[in-house]
Amino acid sequence: TSCPTNLETLRSGLQFHRHVAQAFAREISRIEDPKQYKTIDYWVIWILWSCETYHKMAAKIIKNKITGRQLNLVSTQKAIVGHVHALEILFPSLIELASSLLRSIESSYNDYGEIMYTQLFIHFEERAHQLRLIENLITHLGSGEVSEMN
Repeated sequence: TSCPTNLETLRSGLQFHRHVAQAFAREISRIEDPKQYKTIDYWVIWILWSCETYHKMAAKIIKNKITGRQLNLVSTQKAIVGHVHALEILFPSLIELASSLLRSIESSYNDYGEIMYTQLFIHFEERAHQLRLIENLITHLGSGEVSEMN
């Protein structure tokens, strides 16, 4: 039997305790300085994005943070580097997030989607992960949408 990772435990706690998820979301929403973000802030918002119940709330927070230039390459790298094994459970939803940002007509969302795709490709080194990322990118290229192809 395998033990759940801390991230799986956090995900489970957030899924089943709405008041805790909302408290985390409020606190993350209040952060204005990109230097104040901690790895756990990224993980929580990514977990919320992956939960159907909190998906819209997380999407709004993420988009506001991108528009406010609060999410950046360096802090995104810190949230991923050295944590790939723990983030494994979120990999499919991280691809979905990057993909949805690339599909947006807002250029700042496209830029952050590109950052996410790049960081996922670099740090999730297993061939299966990289192939999945490439397949998604090919889908974007085939869409014919200029924002997705850039």
